[in-house]
Amino acid sequence: MKRRYLYEVDFMRNFFIIGVLSNHIVGICKNIFEVDSPMYLILACIHSSLHFTRMGFMFMTGLVLFLAYQNREIKATTFWKKRYFLIGIPYLFWNLIYSLPLLSSQGFQATLTHFYSSVIHGDQAYLYYVLVTMQLYLIFPFLLNLMKKYKPYLKLVWIISLLIQCMITYFIKYKIGNYDTTNWPYLFSHYGIFVGSYQFYFISGGITALYYDQLIALIQKHTNKIKYLLLIMLPTIWLYYFWNRFVLGLSDKAAKSVHQPLFILYALVMIIFVLYYGIRWSQNGRKNKQSMITKWITTGARLSFGIYLTQAVGISLVAKFIIPILSNFPSLVIPAIPFLIAMVYGLSFAISKICYQTPVLSYVIGRKYQKKGSI
Repeated sequence: MKRRYLYEVDFMRNFFIIGVLSNHIVGICKNIFEVDSPMYLILACIHSSLHFTRMGFMFMTGLVLFLAYQNREIKATTFWKKRYFLIGIPYLFWNLIYSLPLLSSQGFQATLTHFYSSVIHGDQAYLYYVLVTMQLYLIFPFLLNLMKKYKPYLKLVWIISLLIQCMITYFIKYKIGNYDTTNWPYLFSHYGIFVGSYQFYFISGGITALYYDQLIALIQKHTNKIKYLLLIMLPTIWLYYFWNRFVLGLSDKAAKSVHQPLFILYALVMIIFVLYYGIRWSQNGRKNKQSMITKWITTGARLSFGIYLTQAVGISLVAKFIIPILSNFPSLVIPAIPFLIAMVYGLSFAISKICYQTPVLSYVIGRKYQKKGSI
């Protein structure tokens, strides 16, 4: 059976990657201001509300994987060989690239040690997502077979997954600090790079793929409710940040963490909202295939993984050269943010497109080589 292609996912990929870049740019701009000053808190609230993009990518990963394999048999070894080849090369390559600046100042041995640590821990240049995805690939063949086998019970599976996610986030937010995690398995103590910490979003993406038409009909039926819920959730998540900081006494980082029960509902609403507008674009906006917007969304979707991998280049340039200038002109920070996002996006887009259209180099963004003009 021919694989179904969802054009709305192209829209979602673009939306979420721009959201990721916005999240990181707002995060470094926030630090220009004095901690807990009015401008700092405004940007911290915005920063907090942009964290849904992480869960959005987890959801899309599950959606696309299940969509690709739901109607065919999957052989684990064949799946792993294909997927780890395409994701392993960019993971190793960009960890190496981002480790090389240490070579001149700290020497070969220190650079090699840093590279090895980064590969094992996924803690360099936002590459943790790739490490989480690699864990998902490991269990995906078994997860797919289980969910196909118990398809009539997936509503119950989704509810159980949601309850487990609530318990995980509650434990991380309120309990884990009471334990000595020194001797815990690494992925449990460093829950931010553990696939289990995001199981609900992967499973939700998978269930969406398996019941796609029914769920889309449900979303379209309740569009207005979703919009109203979003209008409620946005200020709620901002107030939640203040509650965390000034009532619970959490740090800025902990107050914005995605590992909180309320963020599950917020992320779910945002994912549904973006999916809905992706469907609208797929049904209406995509009709003119020669329009610049359609071409950009299509190309941007293909390059989205490359943009994610290369974003650290532009963000580092912004942090090194532009943030010091903006520090002297704080009134320009807010107006400058959209331009900084566009600059980082444009640079990452250009690097990714060059790689995509260059033999061999295309593999460093997880893509097979495409001749110029065929993108």
